[in-house]
Amino acid sequence: MSAAFTRVDLLVLVAVSALVFVWLACTGAGERVRAVRCSRNLAIIGRALQTFANDHRHCLPPAALVPLNLTWDTILRPYLRSETIVSNSPYAVRQLQRAVAPRFRCPSDSVLRERLRSYAMARHDMRPENWPPGPDNATGLGLWWGKPEMTRALENPGSSTPEDTAERLAMVKLDWLPAPADTLLVTEFIDSDNKLWNVNGSGVTSPDQQLKAFPGGLAGFHHGRFNYLLVDGHVEALRPLNSAVSGIWTIKAGD
Repeated sequence: MSAAFTRVDLLVLVAVSALVFVWLACTGAGERVRAVRCSRNLAIIGRALQTFANDHRHCLPPAALVPLNLTWDTILRPYLRSETIVSNSPYAVRQLQRAVAPRFRCPSDSVLRERLRSYAMARHDMRPENWPPGPDNATGLGLWWGKPEMTRALENPGSSTPEDTAERLAMVKLDWLPAPADTLLVTEFIDSDNKLWNVNGSGVTSPDQQLKAFPGGLAGFHHGRFNYLLVDGHVEALRPLNSAVSGIWTIKAGD
């Protein structure tokens, strides 16, 4: 029996090689498309945050009000749907949740969990040295209110509705942010605990935390980059450690 390499063998090899090439090309292109869709989600979230600020004396929502289990994505829900919601019934709330949930999901987020949320606000370090919030803070802008912080800040913390509390505690003002184009607002945080409408995972403090939470290697995810929504509304795709070098994780300019 001859073991020579026949013309049929050559054709089969060429066909298989072509299929592999096409598959690899499509895989790369698919990830680029997913990264663009993710960037578009963040841009839409940015516009919703700007609209919220316009309605609340140029203040941003907090990242989380822990005792109330109220988070920035919960507060933002009405701003992500075009039609006005006129009812607070459980059915209307569920319909609103279902309608806006896709905006909080990166198409490349493959970590299985309920009520998937792929994004988090840049979390503020609430220690005394960073208080009150101001343009010289070397920390993020998403305020993280636990019970001790809320008790200190509110004269009567039990008297307000969650909506009133969120407005009164939205203390980071767009007006005094010194470098909006270089200040991080929301970024990707792919973590099994990051779930919609839940305080867990709603804030992220650093690129180190981003990478530590990320499952597996980053190379195949957005080609080694995360998307970053800046305060002025534009979105950048950066390698995580490069994002730290640029100082976008802090309110303070020029650091």
